[in-house]
Amino acid sequence: TTRLVLFSHLLVPGLVQCMPQWLYSMQELAYDNDRRVREGIHRAHRPFVRIVGRKLAPRLRDCFVHWWIFRSDPVREVAQAAEESFLEAFDRPKWPLVVDFCRFAFLSQAGGILTQTAEDLSAGTRGEG
Repeated sequence: TTRLVLFSHLLVPGLVQCMPQWLYSMQELAYDNDRRVREGIHRAHRPFVRIVGRKLAPRLRDCFVHWWIFRSDPVREVAQAAEESFLEAFDRPKWPLVVDFCRFAFLSQAGGILTQTAEDLSAGTRGEG
């Protein structure tokens, strides 16, 4: 696909260098009201994690909460895309380790995200206050 071609032309060091910007963009776009945007960001995340591999580990807490929550998106295609990118990064036997590694980030961020209304999310407040 186009996303894989885009990422595959970049060397791993280049992708690792732009990882903070990618993860920030992923988090911002993941809350778009248009399900195609949410689905697309998770579909694009799959080849990204395939290429960067273990180099995602230092930044995992930055994206885990949003990634995990969107595995349960009410739109089936979005949830499936998030699930597929998560499976690309982690085999099921590793999930307990990943969750344990990110549990404090999840507990500190998820409550604010999950209590937001659709209007709050689209306005960009995402549990910030």
